[in-house]
Amino acid sequence: MTQRNVQLPPLEVLQQAFDYRPETGEMFWRHRPLDFFRDRRAQSIANARAGKEATSVARNRWGYEWKKVGLTWDHSRRRRNILAHRVIWKLMTGDEPPEQIDHRDGDALNNRWDNLRDGTEKNHLNRAMPKDNSSGVTGVYWMAKKRKWAAVVRIEGRSKHLGLFAFDDLDLAAMEVLEAKVDMGYSPRHGMGLAPYHTKEAG
Repeated sequence: MTQRNVQLPPLEVLQQAFDYRPETGEMFWRHRPLDFFRDRRAQSIANARAGKEATSVARNRWGYEWKKVGLTWDHSRRRRNILAHRVIWKLMTGDEPPEQIDHRDGDALNNRWDNLRDGTEKNHLNRAMPKDNSSGVTGVYWMAKKRKWAAVVRIEGRSKHLGLFAFDDLDLAAMEVLEAKVDMGYSPRHGMGLAPYHTKEAG
């Protein structure tokens, strides 16, 4: 399903794990201490990649690409996938990242520091509050009482609710509906008036 923002580890964990190069946007693994891992064998395997690129490219079924990193810490056996640009924000500022981070040039693979900016205020300015429940996307409508977008699909005449999304997360709501429809056998564009941000070309 759609990758969402997850809770980031503490700043000191990120500083121990990653070497970020602001001028290029690259992230490399550091040699991590034992307390990141469940045992010395896991540590040895992971640290064999120290000095190598830490990110990988994720891609959804519509061709949109971004960079992610997978990290374990606190003796956890669970590897968490994290959006790379959110890790970068915390590394560079010491603060939790904003709800949305924009890539200035529209290229989500370009994580140079000068290409990242807080997108929350920008999106509030650029997106007017809906006057009715229309989002332009079939299956996504505005719930005025909750002040959230609702994502819904119909299966055999019954509605299946996929979740509620914040005002600035219309794109996530639309992607949830798209993924559900594709899983049901529909074309990805069935009933959709999609904005260009769902394509690779738009970033």
